Amino acid sequence: MLQLLLLINCISCAIFGAFFVLFSATAVSMIGDPPQILVILTGVTFLFNAILLGIAAARVNNYTTSIGYFIAGEVIWFLITLELLASGLWIVGTAAITLDILIAALLGLLGFGKWFYGIRGKQPLSD
Repeated sequence: MLQLLLLINCISCAIFGAFFVLFSATAVSMIGDPPQILVILTGVTFLFNAILLGIAAARVNNYTTSIGYFIAGEVIWFLITLELLASGLWIVGTAAITLDILIAALLGLLGFGKWFYGIRGKQPLSD
């Protein structure tokens, strides 16, 4: 199950990353009003994260410690999204707010699943 969650996360990061990099102007208009360079840099980060998630999915039985880094990233993304929504900064409009809430919820579920199936109750192993 952990491997499946990592692969789902890998694919979603690759799709969003490519979209943010290749169609950053469209992404900006869908999100609301963030700086375009920030969207592009976020896309590059997503693409890099997708590579790391793919590697982790291939090695999932060899370690558990690094899964915590992906969980931390999802928690940080969730908290930043909540802050942006609460402050009204960059994420504007009903469609953008709804989409960001759905994405944050999906990441929260993926993070919980990785914790539950990957590291809950396990001793950290060295990578």
